Amino acid sequence: MTEYQPGPPNGILDTCFNLTGKVNVTMPRVALVFDGVAVVELDADGIVDDGCLAFAATDDTSIVGNVQQRTFEVLHDVVRGVASFRAGAC
Repeated sequence: MTEYQPGPPNGILDTCFNLTGKVNVTMPRVALVFDGVAVVELDADGIVDDGCLAFAATDDTSIVGNVQQRTFEVLHDVVRGVASFRAGAC
């Protein structure tokens, strides 16, 4: 997103861009990879929130937040101990 000017941080989101007046914003492709098996390609709505990349650094356990999950249905198979994702379900 080097073609956009930096914008002010928004809470814990510190990688922000000034998208004022921009009609067609180019988003980077972002995928979450779980154990090298499950790959979740995020929709543009799950990458940027109010001009900021919707990811925050942490020294603790990683959390896939509600912004990333906006367009996904998360399925939990309790018996097999497996979680899966279905794009475009929400």
